[in-house]
Amino acid sequence: MTTLDIALGYIQRGWAPVPIPYREKSPGFHGWQNLRLTAATAPERFTAPQQNVGVVLGAASGGLYDVDLDCPEARAVAPYFLPATEAVFGRAGAPNSHHLYKCPGNNDPRTAQFNDPDVEPDDDTKKVRIVELRGKGSHTVFPPQYASRHRGAD
Repeated sequence: MTTLDIALGYIQRGWAPVPIPYREKSPGFHGWQNLRLTAATAPERFTAPQQNVGVVLGAASGGLYDVDLDCPEARAVAPYFLPATEAVFGRAGAPNSHHLYKCPGNNDPRTAQFNDPDVEPDDDTKKVRIVELRGKGSHTVFPPQYASRHRGAD
């Protein structure tokens, strides 16, 4: 499955995919928040043999939001605090760190970040961020496997 195939699958779901350079987290171009690809225009943006696929969150993707659990403690308590969802993914170093939810409606909240109040931002020994509630104005890089393995958040 190519990144174009994955992007087209996201478009079919009503999501707004955005191309991300390989091994990067940021789209790297101005205006990505407003990019709305169609099945006809996606091939113009998903051209690299190795490329990441991000999804613009919030109303741009039909009310899709990501709870990004940035520390092991947040991932450990998530099953007790977050609503159940089949749309969970992560990476080897942070499994189950992204929980997707569909929250349609007129309210399109912006991203909110919550940091550990006991850690100074310049302290390199610990990660400051606990959780990020990603919505309007944000995106999440989705693993290519997500398109075929998970059906949640539809």
